[in-house]
Amino acid sequence: MVAAGGDEGETLRQGSKIIPEVFLTGLLATKRILQPYVDEALFTVPSGTAVPKPIKYLFDFLDLQAADMGITDPEVLHTWKTNSLSVISQAYIDARSTSETKCTKDTPSAKLLYVNEVNGYKDRVRQHELQEYILSAHGAVYDELIL
Repeated sequence: MVAAGGDEGETLRQGSKIIPEVFLTGLLATKRILQPYVDEALFTVPSGTAVPKPIKYLFDFLDLQAADMGITDPEVLHTWKTNSLSVISQAYIDARSTSETKCTKDTPSAKLLYVNEVNGYKDRVRQHELQEYILSAHGAVYDELIL
């Protein structure tokens, strides 16, 4: 998490720069905490206009972190939530991609965070799509058997 007006490599704390490696360590620690919610969010289908529970839990977590840190600027909290959704969106896009995920030194951090999990997500997406195909292709047969 970055203070308002900062960016990944140039976050300031008491007038000194935090080196990118320290930022990455904090980012990865936060990712580990949020991982179960992201996993669930990627495979939850929103119903109606309700916010999916994993996203609500994530936003509640960020609200608590802001309160614990004494952050009252709504713009900072909005930025945290927007950036979190950006990371989740990138993981979702990568999970549904048919091409192999390749990373370079220029790959954005949102993509790098879930690069190790993407293959597992792709397997789950394929299984889910296969189940949906089987159900849709044979749904009428199953319906007749049940009736």
